[in-house]
Amino acid sequence: MSDTHERATVDCPGCGAETVHEVLRPGGQATVRCTDCGHTHKTTVERTETVEREVVVSQEGESVTATRAFEADETVAVGDEFVVDTPAAIVQVRVTSVETAPEERTESPLARGLATARSRGGGAVVPLGEGLTPRELSERVERADLDVVVCAESTESQALSASDQVPVLSVDEPSDDAVTAIHGTEPAPVDPADWAFDDRLCVLFTSGTTGAAKPVPLTAGNVYASGVASAFRLGVDPDDRWLVSLALHHMGGLAPVYRSALYGTTLVLREGFDPGGAADDIDRYDVTGVSLVPTMLKRMLDRRGTLAESLRVVLLGGAPAPDELIERCRDYSIPVYPTYGMTEAASQVATATPQGTRGRIGTVGRPLFGTDVTVVDEDGTPVAPGETGEIVVDGPTITPGYLGSETTGSAFGPYGLHTGDVGRIDEDGYLYVLNRLDDRILSGGQNVEPGEVA
Repeated sequence: MSDTHERATVDCPGCGAETVHEVLRPGGQATVRCTDCGHTHKTTVERTETVEREVVVSQEGESVTATRAFEADETVAVGDEFVVDTPAAIVQVRVTSVETAPEERTESPLARGLATARSRGGGAVVPLGEGLTPRELSERVERADLDVVVCAESTESQALSASDQVPVLSVDEPSDDAVTAIHGTEPAPVDPADWAFDDRLCVLFTSGTTGAAKPVPLTAGNVYASGVASAFRLGVDPDDRWLVSLALHHMGGLAPVYRSALYGTTLVLREGFDPGGAADDIDRYDVTGVSLVPTMLKRMLDRRGTLAESLRVVLLGGAPAPDELIERCRDYSIPVYPTYGMTEAASQVATATPQGTRGRIGTVGRPLFGTDVTVVDEDGTPVAPGETGEIVVDGPTITPGYLGSETTGSAFGPYGLHTGDVGRIDEDGYLYVLNRLDDRILSGGQNVEPGEVA
């Protein structure tokens, strides 16, 4: 058994007795399934505060790692025996070692606060990832021409090593005299800035997975147009709550921050990603939307079986979504929206609705409102529907060009920004993304797209 479900002992209408049930869908009225007779029904499940621990157990003479939820005050020790879900089956095991999972923490408001503060005062924010090396950080500080670097206690040494010529401020108490504490600075009145659509709002670096990371400036108009177009496709409700578990130095994590300000809706922020914790947060905070990559969603479903009924949008991007994952979401009525986006487009380019994926496995949907997508051949000429070529995007969400980069000119053509991605558009206007141009295989004088090879 590969899926792990929370279990609860409740009355079963099928058995007419109190039996152990799997919690298929958590919530106030949880959906549960009896492990004895298989009857599925809704009931109230009393939940206690739990902590997940990975335990190494002995199974048929071999060590197997399994995860089990314990009540907060429950202890576990080597030699204890209990039933757990292992990757193979539900078994009786004996504990040989125990490791407590890392403490769950709420996302620090640093990145969100800086984004909104700079927007209010006038100026661009450049979020940088904690995992960068000092050399990578130094290159980004120089290429973005930063006026100041803001850090926290945990990133102070990285900030100092990367910015010899740039002042460093900290939101915490500094440990180095070269760092200035923000809370020690006397605040001054600030008149809210007047923003024009052409004003630079933020600069984000591409992931660098297909080459050197490039600084992408996005204007207020880019981000505004992206928020409006996304609202047309996904809808907006005044009571929306969007869970942010993606890194805030990527557009997938930062976009909901800006959009929540535009929509007047609520953010739920997490620091880092934990599949069980993220799934529980959706239930705990009545989350209605979340941005995920396919591996994150799969891990959440493997850990919890399904997701809370409060969800109305699971925006799934960053990589092609496996067909079986889309089908799995459909079976459990999880509203998944496969999407194709990029930093240079302020997030989404095309997004498929749950209805749009029916009969169109692999599609990322039609382009968003105001966005033009053209598929061109090697000469830059548009191809016919159904034929493959490079995806070119244009519209009000597209960056005006890379910051201080000599590659800007070659990246743009008559039909817009050349993405380097290969895809096709069918007769109904649905986009399919296959692979990168660099992944193409030349066979017998013909281009073979790995994304089309079964």
